[in-house]
Amino acid sequence: MLILKYLTFDLYLNIFLCKERFEYSISDKDCGNQPSIQNGSFSSTSTKFPATATAHCNVGYNISGITTITCQANRTWSESQAVCNLVGAWQLLLVLLLQCLYLFLIYQFR
Repeated sequence: MLILKYLTFDLYLNIFLCKERFEYSISDKDCGNQPSIQNGSFSSTSTKFPATATAHCNVGYNISGITTITCQANRTWSESQAVCNLVGAWQLLLVLLLQCLYLFLIYQFR
């Protein structure tokens, strides 16, 4: 809430102290869905100013560049500079093997 105080005069030069109340909500500034990123996606808990969203790549892709975008006051997302690049075959194999090992260990000790 914004309270604005000011002085004003009437035709007879009487002074009045005025006070106006303005309701203003930043929750109205919704940026909508996050932009798309090839071979990945953005995730956030909110799409309202000043929320941030983080880029994530699909399995088999590495992320490079700036990975966060921000919902701006003008109801648009900041420009995305994140890029998801395909990893090499041996890197992909290593990622998949580590995921399998992780899942095996989780279910083994339950």
